[in-house]
Amino acid sequence: MTTSTNTPLAIEGVSFAYEQGLVLDGCSLVVAPHERVMLTGENGAGKSTLVGLVTGRLRPSAGSVRIFGADPRHMRSWERVGFLSQGATASLGGMPATVGEVVRSGLYAGSRRLAPMRGWRERVDAALERCDIADLRGRAAGSLSGGQRQRVLLARALVADPDLLVLDEPTAALDPRAADEMFALLAVDRAGEGPAALVITHDAERAHQSGCRIVRLEGGHMEEVSRA
Repeated sequence: MTTSTNTPLAIEGVSFAYEQGLVLDGCSLVVAPHERVMLTGENGAGKSTLVGLVTGRLRPSAGSVRIFGADPRHMRSWERVGFLSQGATASLGGMPATVGEVVRSGLYAGSRRLAPMRGWRERVDAALERCDIADLRGRAAGSLSGGQRQRVLLARALVADPDLLVLDEPTAALDPRAADEMFALLAVDRAGEGPAALVITHDAERAHQSGCRIVRLEGGHMEEVSRA
């Protein structure tokens, strides 16, 4: 398959096996520009394996993964991708950096840039506002609640204005209210604006309520459940 450089994510016939057996079997998925896709599935369904393939940490046994037309293992424009890893909130525990500093660090993720980019303050302000945490800017990131930390990390993923978000279990370990708020943030701009997004979640109920496209991973296969 020839993938357009305008296509945020294209997974074509991907299979992957560990020593204990096949985990993914001929999976295909295309995430179009501005589209939000919620990938659901039970624990052990292979969602984390898929994240490893999308980020280039793992290599498929068969098939291909392309981000903006490039193999993620050789991609050089990771600044176009905002990533939130599973369990990342724990990394903020005890961190002396302020919320504003953590969000600003997202401007350097995946790039070779050392000097501050023009307009970086405005970018940080916009990301904080978008995630409704502008009032926390000067707070120590390690002093925040789990839900607040997750918003900080989402703002960090958004600050460089990426074209694709890859969010791995963004509501894991959050209380119900914080989880509701996070899904409300993820559903914003789903109608043709904002970055494309692949959101990996085991929370099928909230995923369905988001109004986004739903794809389920089960038994090594992907099944289209609903479209936005």
